[in-house]
Amino acid sequence: MMLLPTFRNLQFQATAADEKFRNDHQLDVKTTPAYATNYVILSTIRVMERHVSLGIELGLYPNWYDLSTALWYRDFLLSAMINVKASIEREKKQRKEIDLQLKMEQEEEERKSKKKGKSKKNKRSRQQPTSPSTSTLEEKITAEDFEGKILL
Repeated sequence: MMLLPTFRNLQFQATAADEKFRNDHQLDVKTTPAYATNYVILSTIRVMERHVSLGIELGLYPNWYDLSTALWYRDFLLSAMINVKASIEREKKQRKEIDLQLKMEQEEEERKSKKKGKSKKNKRSRQQPTSPSTSTLEEKITAEDFEGKILL
């Protein structure tokens, strides 16, 4: 069968593509999933399982030993397929968590920058001549508001 050696070459190419992607974007090997490689491995396992499955259905394994070996191998392939799919799902979930965390951090930075912008505007308006008792009162109010926000 010529298809399985072709999938082997495709797997090498997928690994090279994943490496190039990581190098181009300066990503860590440990934290970046091998998308192309996982896809090719999963496709190869599907083809292999289908091949063995068709042999069983067509009765190509006449004696019990050949049939039991084919059934064992099919079970092995199905287990491998489940493991690869679980790995892909786990990586997808981790990626979503990382994206959510990054989004939350960006929103927090935006809030802080907006607060700094507002506090600079407030400082400019406070620089207008006022009586000493009024400015002290304003400072106390802002300090109390700040403490109230921290406790929430």
